[in-house]
Amino acid sequence: FFASMGDILFFSADNGTTAHELWRTDGTEEGTYMVKDICKPQENQIGGCDGIDAESLSPEHQGWPISVNDEFILFPAKNGSYNEELWRSDGTENGTYMVKDINTFEDDGSIPRHFRLLGDDKVIFSACGYSNACHDKELWITDGTEEGTQLVKDINPGSDGSAPQWFTMLDDVYYFMAEDENYKRELW
Repeated sequence: FFASMGDILFFSADNGTTAHELWRTDGTEEGTYMVKDICKPQENQIGGCDGIDAESLSPEHQGWPISVNDEFILFPAKNGSYNEELWRSDGTENGTYMVKDINTFEDDGSIPRHFRLLGDDKVIFSACGYSNACHDKELWITDGTEEGTQLVKDINPGSDGSAPQWFTMLDDVYYFMAEDENYKRELW
């Protein structure tokens, strides 16, 4: 988990007290610190919770963050209710917040993945939006605001989702793999 924004490098770390959270560094000891404790444990909860789940950042889960125009980064994070949603940070505590609660089912989340930068400071990604089992990953777009975060297309309507992934750009067009009701894993 590394994302650069100008002279700042963001990463996930566990300081032994707060579990894995968002940190930043400018390469100096004084300039290395936790940005925000995103996941504060709920009442009666034993132990800490990971704001940035190490599993979501593994290569097979592709929840890596992305820098947007060196003004902010977008990344998946969990709050105290364990809902993994789309977050953004400009490197300050007040500038680190959930962009949108895409999947509002309790104890779940949209589990955003596969971030790719488009033109005009917009990012496409996959996320769940309609079920509490997160089997309905579809194609989403965001400009880093709640209003600007929306479903692009419900490629595979219903509870199965299209699972868009492997975004690749060629001549200013993004190609990706997705499934619909007629075809499994085809080029879109």
